[in-house]
Amino acid sequence: MRTKKGSILLEEIPHPKQDEIIDFVRHIRAVFTAHKMYPVGHQMIIRSIERLYHHLQKLFHTYPLLVVSLNDNHFELNGDRMTRSAPERQFAEEELPDLLQKQGIETLVFSPETMIQDLINLFSLIMAKKDTSVKPKLERIQSTMPSVQLNASIIRRNTSDKVRDKLSIEELVQSMDRDALLQELGLDPDNLPPEIQEQLERAEQAKQQEQPQQLSPDEMIEQLPEFVRSGHFVQDLLSQSPYAQRWPGIWSGQQPAPTGGHNEFTEFPIAEEPPQHLSSQSLDAIAPFQSSTQLPAKNRLDSIDWNAFRNRPVTDFPSHLQPESIVQSDQFSELMRTGQFLEYLKTYFGQQKKLSQRLQLGDPEAQEDLESPYTKAQIQESVDHLTESLYHIQNTPFFEQMQRQITSQVTTMVPELFNEYLLKLTSNNHVQTTLRNSILQDISPEKLVESQDELLGQMEAGEHEEDPAQASELLQAMVQRQLTAGTLKDVRRMLGLMEKKQENSASLHQSTEQINSLLTSHDNVSQLMEQGLQREAGEEARKLLAQLADKTAVQCLTEVFKQQNNDTKLNLIELSIDVLKDASPEKREAGLAPLLQQIDAFDQHAEQQVLLMELGRQYAPSQFEKYILKSLSQTQAPQKRTELLQQAISHDSPNLRALFQKLVLQRSFSQNPEQEELVLQYLHKTETLNAVGLIESWILDEESKHSMRQSAIWIMGAFHNEESLAVLGKILCQQHIVNEKKEHVYDEALRFQALHALTRFNRTRVGPLLNHAKKDPSLLIKTYAEELLKDVSIEKQDVPKEVLYSAETLATEQLVLDGEESAGLLDKLKKLPSLFRKE
Repeated sequence: MRTKKGSILLEEIPHPKQDEIIDFVRHIRAVFTAHKMYPVGHQMIIRSIERLYHHLQKLFHTYPLLVVSLNDNHFELNGDRMTRSAPERQFAEEELPDLLQKQGIETLVFSPETMIQDLINLFSLIMAKKDTSVKPKLERIQSTMPSVQLNASIIRRNTSDKVRDKLSIEELVQSMDRDALLQELGLDPDNLPPEIQEQLERAEQAKQQEQPQQLSPDEMIEQLPEFVRSGHFVQDLLSQSPYAQRWPGIWSGQQPAPTGGHNEFTEFPIAEEPPQHLSSQSLDAIAPFQSSTQLPAKNRLDSIDWNAFRNRPVTDFPSHLQPESIVQSDQFSELMRTGQFLEYLKTYFGQQKKLSQRLQLGDPEAQEDLESPYTKAQIQESVDHLTESLYHIQNTPFFEQMQRQITSQVTTMVPELFNEYLLKLTSNNHVQTTLRNSILQDISPEKLVESQDELLGQMEAGEHEEDPAQASELLQAMVQRQLTAGTLKDVRRMLGLMEKKQENSASLHQSTEQINSLLTSHDNVSQLMEQGLQREAGEEARKLLAQLADKTAVQCLTEVFKQQNNDTKLNLIELSIDVLKDASPEKREAGLAPLLQQIDAFDQHAEQQVLLMELGRQYAPSQFEKYILKSLSQTQAPQKRTELLQQAISHDSPNLRALFQKLVLQRSFSQNPEQEELVLQYLHKTETLNAVGLIESWILDEESKHSMRQSAIWIMGAFHNEESLAVLGKILCQQHIVNEKKEHVYDEALRFQALHALTRFNRTRVGPLLNHAKKDPSLLIKTYAEELLKDVSIEKQDVPKEVLYSAETLATEQLVLDGEESAGLLDKLKKLPSLFRKE
């Protein structure tokens, strides 16, 4: 096959068949699809390459080499193109040549020595994003895959043979318009070269021999030997058979006249009745004869009418167990009682059991057999027949027994075959739904997980794109079964897988939404909440609720609001906190957003507002900030605004700091000194600005209103440091403060306000200032100073509750949740009197 220079002679390699070219391209396309869908090194990529490797080994029984080449930007295998119209043709003519040319590959040569690892390296090269078409790179890469030859020199076939160059003899024979194809090639259909005409005739004869004969019953009888057709042989043998009605062509009422053969045949004694082993009772358990059209061979799959095949009656089931006679059969109860019916079922599922064993053993051809239309039609036919049989006995005592026996057979199959059966059982049919639930009820949790993974992988690979609803329906049934069985860990695992993989598949995304809707239905969430309230046994239920917190948080908190019993309410609050604590930040925000947006609707229920504010501040900060900002802009009531400010300060976020700094600099809170002092304390404590310096500038501003300057002096007393005390001392001592070359003089009202602000300090610290105030020319200031000096031993002056948040009370009220955050929040909620009613 090679010349002295190492070139490959395609003339010495047999022509591949069109079916072989299509199968080869199909395996190549599967490898490329796996590379597109999965990361490098994924198990699905390895499996697809392993299937290609086994397919190559089969082809090497016929071809010594397999040469992939590009000729005029067209894919060729051993010098022949794909000429048949098939789904793989577009891939072979467009995508595959582009991928090979991108990497500078003109030819690929596979030999029997080709190894799987070299195939892995090859396709990693082809699918690489980097351009490796430079010759030194290709030579270096060639060293990593010695059993696959890149860009080998080939000598194509003799191009004088036009038919061989562009079209195979096999394609001409299968073509519906052979003359048109020959004319396109420049040949006269009526005057073909002798060698081509001879090849066409041989191919047509071979094709006719491969086609099964379609004979009527009468024609089949005519082909029997004459001595069989004559006499009473057929009638004696078949008259007692229950299948006599299925062969009307045999019973014409007239027997052929006896011939010489009959005399020879009658020399042997013939019994009047059929032998004991062919009695009618024993014949009932024998399957009818199967013609070649009932069980088609795999090489004739393309010519099968699958709808007709699927709808025809099953013929490999005992006659007395056919749907139309199963209820009336006198033997059915005996078969059930003795267990013979189970033996029939084992035989009935025998072919699927063998396929399951092959799949378990890793037979590379078993997967192809499973995916073939022949196997899928068999499974559909089996499901239809069993469903009809169950339908006829659904009101009899045998229904559940037969259903259990069918279940026992299906649950032993491998996940791939098990899923194929369940996919055929739809919710539109009551009997099929009952059977599917029975199968899911009996399957083990471990095998159910394997079946889910297999079905999920098929959906991700797009194998159910034609009918995604059926696969999604089966997944929902599996999840509902796991919920009922309490295997919530498996539910969480599968839900997590679906959420990760849904980005790559639209049908999988839709299935994930449907699974979420199923899990977050009111009944299922109520069941999970009931389980979650059991502290030790309900851990998995709480984790599942947290995984679905964007949908379950609303229902959990709604149950809290409905509850009247304090103990139950506390347990539900604790459950809600656990759910939010374990949920992701995105799902916390989504779960609490609807309630925070409607928080104003709870005006008559203060306890609900308090609970939502605390949960929102802790677990949905962005939604909480939106609510605070919106409410501050809309609320005018001083008490409500003060409460909102306290909530915002306790929350503390960069956004709120920036907003409050802007409002304070604009004196937006000047009409309410309590709110202004509260915000200034917050900004000073968080070191957002120097509050004392800002207040001093307000005091020095003689152009502002006198009342606003008095308010600023009073607020200065809230900052217990030497800087604020010095400012108040200057005002009280009438020291002229020089600022920007301007002297500031303070009147009696401002000095009295400064003296009053000193009451917010420790008396021992302000004693000297009080003694100095006794010398003030104002009688009012002098008298007030003397009153304050009477009790200098008092450490701290009691301040009315309505007089603002001091730095000390702010630190006490602010909720700090570090470490045991949920416990801290729960303890805080327990102390809220409005949340729990007195019993």
